[in-house]
Amino acid sequence: MGLPVNSSTTAPSTPIRKRTLRRLDSDSKSAPPKKARQCETASSEKKTIATEAERLPVPEGEQYPLLARESECEFVDNFLVSCLTGAKRRDSCLYLSGRPGTGKTCCARGSARALRQQRPETRLMEFNCMELQQCSLSGLLLKIIDACSAASPSASIQQVTARTPLSAIISAATEGLAALGGPVILIIDEVDQLVRRPGHQRGSAAGSETLEQLFSLPVQPSAPALALVAIANAVDLLARAASPAIKGLCRSLLFEPYSADQLRAIAKARFNAKGSQGEAAVKALGRSFELQVRQTAKGSGDCRHVVRMVEDGLIEALRREESGASDGAPKPAPAKKTTRNYDPLAGVKDLPMEQQVLLCALASGTSEATRFSEVFQRYKALLTKLRQPLDCASKPQVGCALAVFEQRGLLSLSKPKGRNSGKSLGTPGPDSVVQLAVLRKSLQSALGDANPMLQQCVGS
Repeated sequence: MGLPVNSSTTAPSTPIRKRTLRRLDSDSKSAPPKKARQCETASSEKKTIATEAERLPVPEGEQYPLLARESECEFVDNFLVSCLTGAKRRDSCLYLSGRPGTGKTCCARGSARALRQQRPETRLMEFNCMELQQCSLSGLLLKIIDACSAASPSASIQQVTARTPLSAIISAATEGLAALGGPVILIIDEVDQLVRRPGHQRGSAAGSETLEQLFSLPVQPSAPALALVAIANAVDLLARAASPAIKGLCRSLLFEPYSADQLRAIAKARFNAKGSQGEAAVKALGRSFELQVRQTAKGSGDCRHVVRMVEDGLIEALRREESGASDGAPKPAPAKKTTRNYDPLAGVKDLPMEQQVLLCALASGTSEATRFSEVFQRYKALLTKLRQPLDCASKPQVGCALAVFEQRGLLSLSKPKGRNSGKSLGTPGPDSVVQLAVLRKSLQSALGDANPMLQQCVGS
């Protein structure tokens, strides 16, 4: 005899098959079709984030093509177009060489920006080998992979480490560049740092293999349409390479130092862009304007010295205007205050440890001007005191680091009169003079804030 059932509390049961059919029917009404879901997934995977180079602001008053560099800009423009259109080319790399301040990096950046305005789907990435924690080809490729992963979060890029074989790292780097979703312009500054490794002579097999592997990135099977622009001061970097295959992989373009006429034209163009304030700046500089132009052209041909002179003239004109030195005429409307947008000491905290120690060797001197040989000996002593490896304590590496500091506006390099020290452009010799462009106390303060370990050595 069965138990009594309370009809008021028990609902009539539905067959299992009908419940399943009803559930499937309700799901089909609420969920989008499978094809639509696949399209949504594909569109979400294509979303990328702007790279660090793409987010860089355009400098105020920049014009392209660069003044006095029209032919070089046209050469770079044609190179980028030829590499990013049509089939893959074996010579999709370009090496820009020349002294510091001759417009190499500005030309590469300006050409890339101009092409991206015409073709927004083109991607831009830029790296400086002096800022690598591991100054080697694998260190650069790992940096590229990290940047590609940040710009394409949904992309599945092969996970690699510094211990991974180089062939696998190269494959992962090209996969990361392809994940950016368009043609890629890759700018690599200070590329000569990758081949100047401790324990290897210049022109060695290791150096040529490094360049050959780097310049072969555009022809890798998984690489996108890629234009690689390598930049360095050394004019003979490709000539020192032992492998003839490098010359077939890379073209070259030399940037000559600016002449006095070119520097004068650049300065006048900047003054004219400021209108009446520029005219006042020319009067404030007086005869020193022409003198500094000629000295710069005779010494280094570095355009940055003339740009700083223009900024100093604008600041001096503004100071005179604010001091009220007028001859009774109505005072004009105050001009917009001009300040320098670039602080050389701002990037000290981001430098590798060995470069901070080198700056510490400069800051611990008794004056702003020091001979290269004294800086080198002081640098080795500081590395020993801090128990740091002496792998980077070679004169070519220290000289190249000083040349990069000159590019950053931290110092200036000069050679003794009547001597031709320095075997390559931008590389100081043993008798060269290193002149700080910033106050020693300011540099000491910046080093102490960047690395507390250096505080004990700054004043020594």
